[in-house]
Amino acid sequence: MRAADPEAFAGTDRFVVQRRLGAGSFGVVYEALDRERNARVALKVLRADADRSLYRFKHEFRALADVSHPNLVALYELLSDREQWFFTMERVEGVGFLDHVRGAPPSRRLSGSDFSAATHASASASPSGSADRSWRAAAPAAADSDRLRGALVQLVDGVCALHAAGMLHRDIKPSNVLVTTGGRVVLLDFGLVRELSGDLTQTIETVGTPAYMSPEQAAQAALGEPSDWYSVGVVLYEALTGRLPFSGPVRELLLRKQQDEPPGPGTLVGGVAEDLDALCRELLRRDPSRRPTGPEIQRRLRAAVGSPSPPPAVAAVNTPAFGVAVHFVGRRLQLARLWDAYDLVKSGRATTVGIYGGSGMGKTALVRRFLEQLRAAQPGAVVLSGRCYERETVPFKALDSVVDALSAHLRRLPADEADALLPHDVLALARLFPVLRRVQAVARARRAVLNVVDAQEVRRRAFAALRELLVRVADRHPLIVVIDDLQWGDVDSAALLEGLLRPPDPPALLLVGCYRSDEASTSPLLAVLLPLRESPDAAPLAKVDIDVGALPPEDARTLARALLAETRADISYADVIARESRGNPFLIDELSRFGLGSSARPAAADHEVLDEVIRARVARLPGPARRLLEVVAAAGQPVELEAARHAASLETDAEPALAALRSARL
Repeated sequence: MRAADPEAFAGTDRFVVQRRLGAGSFGVVYEALDRERNARVALKVLRADADRSLYRFKHEFRALADVSHPNLVALYELLSDREQWFFTMERVEGVGFLDHVRGAPPSRRLSGSDFSAATHASASASPSGSADRSWRAAAPAAADSDRLRGALVQLVDGVCALHAAGMLHRDIKPSNVLVTTGGRVVLLDFGLVRELSGDLTQTIETVGTPAYMSPEQAAQAALGEPSDWYSVGVVLYEALTGRLPFSGPVRELLLRKQQDEPPGPGTLVGGVAEDLDALCRELLRRDPSRRPTGPEIQRRLRAAVGSPSPPPAVAAVNTPAFGVAVHFVGRRLQLARLWDAYDLVKSGRATTVGIYGGSGMGKTALVRRFLEQLRAAQPGAVVLSGRCYERETVPFKALDSVVDALSAHLRRLPADEADALLPHDVLALARLFPVLRRVQAVARARRAVLNVVDAQEVRRRAFAALRELLVRVADRHPLIVVIDDLQWGDVDSAALLEGLLRPPDPPALLLVGCYRSDEASTSPLLAVLLPLRESPDAAPLAKVDIDVGALPPEDARTLARALLAETRADISYADVIARESRGNPFLIDELSRFGLGSSARPAAADHEVLDEVIRARVARLPGPARRLLEVVAAAGQPVELEAARHAASLETDAEPALAALRSARL
């Protein structure tokens, strides 16, 4: 049963709440003991009265689910327990960024994610959070320039990793940055993160913390990476001067950002290092195009601290699942088959497409390119993209993010169009997928409140309602539903998909499912769904299967050359990469990035390049992560985490070890 208020959250059988760390606008953060993994974690719970924030809550986790970097807080699992939603993350202990650069006393140290639970301020809020005001009230001494550079370059590395993953933070401020006792800088709180490839214009309200937001963010204009760098500039300004670039009532503050640039830190405080003063002034330029880029900031800071080489850990980053394809080579036959499947749907026939292949072969990239072409050629098509996330325990996990996308589509429609699409039992559907309650048409639906107690009856009505809703959408526009990583799906999702496509008269949609072929026999969803797809009952459906294998040698060389040229590396290395990777796009990417620059390039013979990459990665791993990797390698097959943890003697360090392996892309 849902708690009456978030303060009453009592944990679950697995998670034992230790203490409350903080609260935000739609979530409460606790320190908890994960009894299954014998680890202390930070646990963020969606407020009981925040149903309409569920979409944003899930997005906060999913946007960074595959992004692992030492300077970004690690996110662990998203879970739903009855009607309670929460996710777990790394428990970080340390001090705030500003305290660190000025030498915080022990009493200022924070435990857990105290800061990460801070409220996301809107433009109607005070210019900065209480934690920041308390720091300024203390009238601290000047920041240590060397300490500041060392911390700032880590913050910049974290932001660069976020941008490389196709994400914008939109709320960088001192209270969202912690520094551990070991000097590791950690960027927290991804509640406002958004994809860089999407429309980042704020049309309803200005979100972020006014004192730290960029002029374009304050003006509700389109945003890009320079917006985050402006916020970093405000943090740097505050570290150098002890004050904000602009202050005053919120409206006045936001207006001044549009009209003025602040005085340089060196004009306000003596002894400011010239390089930091210049960098700060450039970051706070009103014109986004005149601010330095992330790589430029990294180069300047690393030169100043005497460490021009990149950070030792390799960030495991993702691009938005079906955003714009950056480097795509070949796959002409597979793309043609996807277009053939789309033509079948346009003729009125429901069609399923199974895209399968080994890990790293480019299944997601193939679909991404197809959708990119489709949106350009058929702007009226409705695309609902979703994914099964391995580290989620949520109902109907194969469809959950698809319904999230459906809710976003319904919210964009005019009120009368959205009303016309709603099925009679939409409230039953909203009980299975509460994210739909954020849709105004659902909230004001003139239906009797569903009081059915029997869970199976609610489920039956919800299945029928989703089918009816998709039929109505497909009657008006071409409808494409894409589900990535189907191998992580559950049996309930298989039942729902079977109900959606059961004859007679299923919605005339194109259903594209991607999965790893080596997981087909062990996946609960695929074990049910694949035989159903071949059964006589599914005969009316058009079926297309697309095998995504290794790239041909010439395509592999072309991809390697493109990746090497991206950072001005020697493209003659492409032949070695194509051969060593055996046409696997993931390995081509890894080998290309490893081979950038003469200092990183292995001196071994060509046939030993891949071995050198692996040895170098493993050598940089912390001890616990290396032991865990050794156990998995010795097993030679997938192994349960609990068994691997015990075999590696990791009684409490399993999650940090996993995060380190993800960071090294191992």
